[in-house]
Amino acid sequence: MALSRKDTLANYLFFNPHTTITVLTEISDCEDYNSCSGLLSKLIKEGKVVRERKNNVSFYSSAPGYTPVIDNDSLPAKYTQAEIKKVEEEVIRLQERGFWRRASTLLAELSMMQNTAQGVGVVAVWRNSCARSARAKA
Repeated sequence: MALSRKDTLANYLFFNPHTTITVLTEISDCEDYNSCSGLLSKLIKEGKVVRERKNNVSFYSSAPGYTPVIDNDSLPAKYTQAEIKKVEEEVIRLQERGFWRRASTLLAELSMMQNTAQGVGVVAVWRNSCARSARAKA
């Protein structure tokens, strides 16, 4: 599920405070300033956005305490568990045969294939262990 225009605007303002309506109209794909202004008015009433006026220009920022909405569905996993498992098995086979450098290279690829930060951490520990074994055997 993609983020709504309101959530997109609020997230953009969280990461890019003090933005003008011109930029926000382009970012949100609104037809004109009026529709973007309407969305911003709703966000201000909801307490997600704050408007600051300097001279005749309005600058918009996210409200204090606002946390951005994250769309987990927008980032599909690039690799399946079967593909990851296949590489893991190949690494184990290489380690058993004593090919530590090739196993370390495959572990670098396996780190890239991980879908979570925890998976990357586990592979990093495994790769460091492999590198220590390679130095010990050399």
